[in-house]
Amino acid sequence: MINFFRKIRKNLLNEGKTGRYLKYAIGEILLVVIGILIALQINNWNQELNNRHKERVYLKRLVSDLEQQDQLLDEHLGYEHDYSNMGQDVLRFYATNKTFYEPHETLPKLSKLTERRTFNPIMNTFQELIATGNIELISNEGTKINVTNYYHELQRVTLVVGYNNIHIIDGIYQPEILKHVITLYQYGDQVSNQMNQKIFGQIDLNDLQATTKLQLELPENELHVFNVLQQRMTVALNHIASYESLKADTQAMKGEIETLLEGRQ
Repeated sequence: MINFFRKIRKNLLNEGKTGRYLKYAIGEILLVVIGILIALQINNWNQELNNRHKERVYLKRLVSDLEQQDQLLDEHLGYEHDYSNMGQDVLRFYATNKTFYEPHETLPKLSKLTERRTFNPIMNTFQELIATGNIELISNEGTKINVTNYYHELQRVTLVVGYNNIHIIDGIYQPEILKHVITLYQYGDQVSNQMNQKIFGQIDLNDLQATTKLQLELPENELHVFNVLQQRMTVALNHIASYESLKADTQAMKGEIETLLEGRQ
């Protein structure tokens, strides 16, 4: 093809048809430019198709992450409701009996409340989108902003839960309760009771329980246990509120992305 055009130009020059040669040369240049523009446009179309394919893949992965996040939130809501209910049970027992001491009712729950759950959110896809810059593949600007805001809120709640776990439950409730309450294997379970007796011996175990009773019935200790228990319950209730809000946001975010995916089919 190149030789064909070259031959035409050569013939025009040999025949002295300079004007026609210039017109032909300009036309040839225009054809080359048009060819380049067409090639660029095809490349852009291909790139856009590739980007839309990647976008769909990322959006589907986000939906999968959000489904898992929703299940994780249900698990943590269950934990926190259990902690809140245990605290309320202990306070109701105290209100009725005017003591925190009861080997089968209150002590296991006061001890159990020293536990807490670390919240590890599911952020793999979002972190990859940010690290690679592929967050820009989400072509709907509103959805892109909502996704970013959702994960920022997820990170904020994670930090708050972590702070409460470390500084309030581990740092305040756990050491203060352990000053006054004997920590044993779960009461009422035959295997655990055998383990307690094996570790302490029945006489020593009874002595430790008597010491716990004495500690919990001191007025100043009663007030102290009441205050740290209330604080522990406040943490559980705050976590419940945060998780419930996140659960609603998670479901809304999932629905928005699914609607966007349906519109791209």
